[in-house]
Amino acid sequence: MDGEELREDLKEKGKTMDNDLKKSLKEAPSESYCYVLINPYVLDKDVREVDLATFLSSIFYVGKGKGERAMAYFKDACGNIQGSRKLTTIDQAWNKKGFVYKHIIWRPIIENLALAREAAMIFFFKNLAGKSNFTNKYNGSFKGESAFWSREEKCNYGVYLLETIHRSIQTNGCETVKKEDVAPRAAIQQSPRL
Repeated sequence: MDGEELREDLKEKGKTMDNDLKKSLKEAPSESYCYVLINPYVLDKDVREVDLATFLSSIFYVGKGKGERAMAYFKDACGNIQGSRKLTTIDQAWNKKGFVYKHIIWRPIIENLALAREAAMIFFFKNLAGKSNFTNKYNGSFKGESAFWSREEKCNYGVYLLETIHRSIQTNGCETVKKEDVAPRAAIQQSPRL
């Protein structure tokens, strides 16, 4: 089996797992979503043009949120960043490239599905990818039948989701977040009082 056949097989398994998981989670609709934060400093070109391996190496955080949750870390990075690898990565990207990529996907979805998807992507990065620049501290929460999946199934599902995000970004691009968009210039550079 060559790499292309393997990827197609993985896509089909991932779709089946996703559909089965959706059916197992009985929950009212919510405004939840998943998102990734991408370090543009790791990329050598526009995020829409990179291959999957480069794309994966550029992701430094995976999250699940509602409302403005995906922006919270950027606001935090305008303040004290000591002790936080995630906030330090945002600050370094702002200083070196002027922006950080943010991509929200699967909006709106039920909260437990968002949690399971977040957990699968984190599981992939922490258990298979061996990334040193990945900043998630917590493992996430597998919900519904995903809580009983094997290690291989969790990794496969994580890969499927990340490939889906990669394709989405190639088609739609993703948002850039600049420091000046998050905090007004006056708040970033406090002027001395006279």
